[in-house]
Amino acid sequence: MFKMLLLASSFTIANAIPQGKFCGDIMGNPLSISLSNRVANISADVYGTKMNCNNESYNFTDSHIYLSENPKDCVNTHLKQWDVCPCPPHILYKGNSLEIEDTPIGTIELKSC
Repeated sequence: MFKMLLLASSFTIANAIPQGKFCGDIMGNPLSISLSNRVANISADVYGTKMNCNNESYNFTDSHIYLSENPKDCVNTHLKQWDVCPCPPHILYKGNSLEIEDTPIGTIELKSC
């Protein structure tokens, strides 16, 4: 019984929805993503232009965070405007950090803050 309980708790922890705030920068421009209950608040300052996309729903599967694929979504609209797709971005959750992959400047790492 104890082994089954331990296995069940490990499965629950491994599939927990990521939460917390992650910060970093893109070539000196601040970027932060706050995750809570399948909703992301994303803010960035790109060369003086501020972007705030709040209440962005996301799904979490196999360590990946999936944002909306709707081209009119706030994040996708801004990324297209700045010509920095993929839209939506590929985001890998690594516990204490997020990795935004396949960007024109390579992988962007955001650390827990």
